[in-house]
Amino acid sequence: MKTEQEKIKEIENMSHLELARIWRFAPPGHEMLDMTKPYSKIIEQRLFKEFDGFIPAISKALGW
Repeated sequence: MKTEQEKIKEIENMSHLELARIWRFAPPGHEMLDMTKPYSKIIEQRLFKEFDGFIPAISKALGW
């Protein structure tokens, strides 16, 4: 099992598309989106502040 620091490092290396895929398709209760964990806040910060969220190109690439 990965440590919290390993998960944070993994998130810091994820692309815009990878972060958006987790945000859109992760099942309820997915550990990466557990808002009690610090890495969930990092995902939110990177996806919506650094990468400007779900821009049209990302949404099209992800689909439904």
